[in-house]
Amino acid sequence: MFPKTKVIPLPKKPELSWGKLESDKHPKRQVQAAFEACNVTDSREAAAYRVQLARAIDLGRLAKVCPAGFGALANEIQTRWFSG
Repeated sequence: MFPKTKVIPLPKKPELSWGKLESDKHPKRQVQAAFEACNVTDSREAAAYRVQLARAIDLGRLAKVCPAGFGALANEIQTRWFSG
């Protein structure tokens, strides 16, 4: 999926990733660090990879492995938008 793939820095517990946007623990900063590790520095190129990444994500699995973060959001969306 990503060009020039090297070792990509990933958090040990991504569900605990948060904080100010400037923080290395913020999810958007962690994605940016992964792109930088792959030498993706052009903003248009990064945007295209973000779209590919979003399409490749298994949302059910993400909710299962990240229940405190994405799982809670997924449950809220399901309850508010799709129940009834």
